[in-house]
Amino acid sequence: MSDDELDLIKRRKLLEMMKAAAKKSVAGQQKGGESELEKEKARFFTIVLTAEAKRYLDKLKAGKPEVAEKIEDAIVYIFANRLMNRKLTEIDIMKMERKIEGVEPKIVIKRRGEDKPIDLSEALKND
Repeated sequence: MSDDELDLIKRRKLLEMMKAAAKKSVAGQQKGGESELEKEKARFFTIVLTAEAKRYLDKLKAGKPEVAEKIEDAIVYIFANRLMNRKLTEIDIMKMERKIEGVEPKIVIKRRGEDKPIDLSEALKND
């Protein structure tokens, strides 16, 4: 068995455990069940995310908890439906964050002698 196959088996098992833990917490488990679910989620994210991505997601949880929760849900969905077979990087998490927040990339131009940079679309309109 290759390392990829072992990782896939680990992910599948972890997803099954997360689903079972989620069902238990929904059924009215006490706070102890929630901490178990959090442990399972943390273990799952250490498997599917690189170390840098995990740190960035944790930092995002502190600053923007709603966005971080949506990203976590998206990651679980991606791996539950086998849409990805590699670890997610910090850049992948940043892309998800931008997509959720609706931030689009911009190109800015700063000309010599001008203090304020202008957006490329504005510069093209003016020229």
